Amino acid sequence: MLNMTDEELDAFQLALGAGGMTPGVGNFADLADAGISLGRGDILGAVLAGLSAVPILGMAAGGANASRRAAKAAKAKFTPVELEVATATSRPAGAIGGKAVVPKRVVEELREGETVLNYGAGRTNKGGRIPHSDYITESGGKVTNYDFGTNVTPDVHDLTALDRTYDTVMASNVLNVQQSEGMLRRTLSEIRDSVNPSGKAIVNYPKSPRKSDITPLNLENILKEYFGVVDRISRSGKPPIFRLTSPKLTRSIR
Repeated sequence: MLNMTDEELDAFQLALGAGGMTPGVGNFADLADAGISLGRGDILGAVLAGLSAVPILGMAAGGANASRRAAKAAKAKFTPVELEVATATSRPAGAIGGKAVVPKRVVEELREGETVLNYGAGRTNKGGRIPHSDYITESGGKVTNYDFGTNVTPDVHDLTALDRTYDTVMASNVLNVQQSEGMLRRTLSEIRDSVNPSGKAIVNYPKSPRKSDITPLNLENILKEYFGVVDRISRSGKPPIFRLTSPKLTRSIR
């Protein structure tokens, strides 16, 4: 179909799903999406995409289809247990926005109009917002939110975010919730591939990792497999914050 691989069709349908939310072209994108799903034997996907073109029902159906596809895409790289562990750690309240160390550091280095990927943005708060991202937007950044599984809210998280690169990739309290070194490496691969050649990633590793038993020193050595320059930028004695630049082209996934 369309002379595409399954992976290419998945990506194309993600783009159609995003197009379905665009005024003027939304219905055409939804109907094209439905046709492709039907051709692939995905009856539920075809029904949801078709309903997305229907007034009133459209938003709910489109949201359900987007969440379903986000979960499918994540499962290709992460096991169900890894997905469950990572999504369960999301905290939409507490040390957020300007109170959190990573967004604060991103803003300190931010230039007006720079693109920022909030990787592992987490669930929205009760107001439907992501405070980390709001803080950066208010400081002049252009933020894209990315997450997977049950954390995804379709009109807040961008399901195609990893198809592009950014001036800064921010991963706040992400590396410490990786269940294994293998999961950590798959995550670092996504972060690395999302950084512009001249851009950077800002990541942290709390003093008490919530799910990982990897030491900060071991983490630093692993980071060097993905980035040519790894700078520890937190103050002495504080939990490490790293600035990662010069993303390497070679992959180190295990």
